[in-house]
Amino acid sequence: MGVFSRFHTGLKLTSESVKLLHQHPRLLIFPFCAASSSIALSVTVFFLMATASLFGGVRGWVALFFVYLSVAASVSFFTAALVHATAARLRGEVPPLRQSIMAAWKKRSPVFLWAAIAASVGLVLRWFTQSDSALTRVVGSAFMLGWIAMTFFVLPVIVFEKRPTRQLFARSLSLFRNTWGEVTSVGLGISLVHVLFATGLVSSIVLLTAALTTVVTLPSGVYVWGIVGAILLSYLFGKTVTAITKTVVYLHVHAELTPTQFPAATALVTDTHKSTETRH
Repeated sequence: MGVFSRFHTGLKLTSESVKLLHQHPRLLIFPFCAASSSIALSVTVFFLMATASLFGGVRGWVALFFVYLSVAASVSFFTAALVHATAARLRGEVPPLRQSIMAAWKKRSPVFLWAAIAASVGLVLRWFTQSDSALTRVVGSAFMLGWIAMTFFVLPVIVFEKRPTRQLFARSLSLFRNTWGEVTSVGLGISLVHVLFATGLVSSIVLLTAALTTVVTLPSGVYVWGIVGAILLSYLFGKTVTAITKTVVYLHVHAELTPTQFPAATALVTDTHKSTETRH
């Protein structure tokens, strides 16, 4: 598959992922739970840090690590549940949401271990970005890109495969190499859809609020809270579409599932098998 064909396929996968979310809006619950629990945990940890005067120095970095760990664990857990729920819907099933939560809970050990690794790397990347050295920041940016490529499919691998932790990254990187064109265009497609969705939502809220003010008197904070709500909803939308598309690419290319909801994946599967046969 050529470069342009890969990008076209990736954009179609993004479009079909949005359609799946439109058919099953309840999938938004998982990113909402992840965001809510992350905020709650972060506030709690920051409160404990302030109470114990842990800001600054080595203790501050240790405390910050626990903030990162809390957020990473929460996001990873609910994203794993979302991956499971997406796969079920791709197979034509509509199980209760608690079933996906339980599926993620069964994978709690590798999910938490992955979260700990992600938190550690996140702290290292933070140190790189805060460095006064331009060279250090460039090295940090290169490392971040490599980290994204190496970990893009980690959660689908955790959910669908039984592999030791040391093999997760190699497996994820292998999947990324086979689908780099699609993954890149999926990222661009999701960014574009995210921007359009957020712009449309914010514009709608502003226009609706302006129209209501001509009829009734609204509190002064309505505009602000309306925009904040629109940003939160667009964030949840982007995270959900991203997880859906990752799951789609993983399942179709490597688990050979081709449900009718994703016709674009048929070409992706066929081409992947052809390239594999050629290498052998």
